[in-house]
Amino acid sequence: MRRSAVLLLVVLGLGYGPGIPAAAAAQRWDAPPPSSSDEDTRADPDADEPRAKNAGSIDGVVTAIDYQAGTMTVAAGVRKVDVTIQSGTTIQGPANGFRTIADIKKGARVRVLMSERGKSFTAQIITLR
Repeated sequence: MRRSAVLLLVVLGLGYGPGIPAAAAAQRWDAPPPSSSDEDTRADPDADEPRAKNAGSIDGVVTAIDYQAGTMTVAAGVRKVDVTIQSGTTIQGPANGFRTIADIKKGARVRVLMSERGKSFTAQIITLR
């Protein structure tokens, strides 16, 4: 699915941003697979740790945020979700402008697209409303 999304962006001419032509961005998918002699740094798929899965989204209000720990609590009605914010989390503001964790304030309205591993939720995309 990710490949088709990238191809859609390339077809639409959106590319990967200024300075990177769409054709060059598409070429990265054509890289040969790593050889068997390359060290495999991926997690062992047979490990006891559960794999991450799509947890959907939540629209709500930030009731707590810990900038040091990289966590926030989002409330939507009676449901409250503790969400981890990682360095790779995309944070968008109005008109899809990119933001940082410092732009998320208590009381802010947000939409969070999340993944779930075990009972932990991790933000993939946060949109400030």
